[in-house]
Amino acid sequence: MENGNDYIDFHCHPSLKPFGKSFRDAPVGLNTTDRRRKKSIWHYDPPSVFDKLLNYVSGLTKFSQSNFTALTLGGVQTVCVSLYPLEKWFIRNKIKNELILDLASNFALGIGAKRVDHIQGFKDYFQDLVLQYEYYRQLDGKEFRIAGNRVRYKLVSEYEDILKIRKEDPESKTKTIAVIISIEGLHVLNTGLKVKPVESEVLQNLEIIKNWEFKPFFITVAHHFWNHICGHAPSLSGIILNYTDQDEGLDKGFTPMGKKVLARMLDNTD
Repeated sequence: MENGNDYIDFHCHPSLKPFGKSFRDAPVGLNTTDRRRKKSIWHYDPPSVFDKLLNYVSGLTKFSQSNFTALTLGGVQTVCVSLYPLEKWFIRNKIKNELILDLASNFALGIGAKRVDHIQGFKDYFQDLVLQYEYYRQLDGKEFRIAGNRVRYKLVSEYEDILKIRKEDPESKTKTIAVIISIEGLHVLNTGLKVKPVESEVLQNLEIIKNWEFKPFFITVAHHFWNHICGHAPSLSGIILNYTDQDEGLDKGFTPMGKKVLARMLDNTD
């Protein structure tokens, strides 16, 4: 397994598909040490010839690209993972037939029908964010055997944590992937759901994130749809643009609430 790559992946979604598949069981959001299960973040899912052809022709990625087994075999040492409650308006869109909508969404995203149903009924992005954060924490530091080697991932909160891992790995004969948390889109504060958000709740959710043990290295402010924080730019193309609507909030600036959120994000006093 020694390949000398030592890559750093600045933006990836290892949990997108396995976290979605966890919604087939109760309780939802459980990671598992059983790598044979599709809800494990270590589940290895190399693409078939059909998967590759579909990806090449349509851009759809049905297979997992950044599960931790694939990252390990690829020589990745550090990843900046994205916590991202998929925006409801990708799945609740212009397709009116519910069956076709469900089938199309599941086929395009590969996250499982139960997860699609959950996203379609989103009423609280923030709770989904917390569930994703806890999904990573569940197997933090748990060792696995891959190709005869001891491997694991470790959540880190500062650069010194990464240096410590790199120093200890040769001594313990363990390969560790350092995991840096990031967040994709401030809709995670529970905004952008077509109802006016409660400012006090939004700011309280931000405080919870700021007090996480593993705080996000960065948070992108806007994403694909209006989030009551600030406007966004056109970002979708191809087939998906025919079935989604980005018009609301397009090219707008920060809202008064958004300015308060931004100021608090930049406040490092605590």
